[in-house]
Amino acid sequence: MTQVSGDIPTQELADALRAAMRRHAQGVTVLSGVDEQGERVAMTASAVTTVSMEPPSLLVSVGRESSMYPVLKAGCAFCVNLLSRDMSEIADRCAFVESAEERFAVGNWTLSTEHAIPYLANAQASLFCQPDGYLEYGSHLICVGRLMGAQLSEREANPLVYVDGGYKGVS
Repeated sequence: MTQVSGDIPTQELADALRAAMRRHAQGVTVLSGVDEQGERVAMTASAVTTVSMEPPSLLVSVGRESSMYPVLKAGCAFCVNLLSRDMSEIADRCAFVESAEERFAVGNWTLSTEHAIPYLANAQASLFCQPDGYLEYGSHLICVGRLMGAQLSEREANPLVYVDGGYKGVS
């Protein structure tokens, strides 16, 4: 067993944290929204969790270099799309494809008429949020999104999870 403690250089601690978190299975989501210029943006994210039920809210964390950073920082509404096991291609596209518009070339993307936000119509769930506070910390923006609406799939739950550097399903 490897142990890291004491007066350790920051890079070693970052490497240890990265290695540890690879062992922690996390649900895969795609955050989507529209920037201030009216362009659609989307990115894959696993740093998403519930904050509160009163008021219903989520926490998302995005890197300063991500396409969603300016959307959240500007207070624009966004959607958290919870991916199902068969959506790994969408997750890869939203994580690795440079062109914002090419990220929407795969998947059943629809524009919410109520919230004017692009979302995946066949996701496990799509949670529409309005930023309700944020904190800049290190390389990331931590944003609390207050839930404005939700669309839930009628399919059996079969989430896409990320663990040990790859996608898995829940058996």
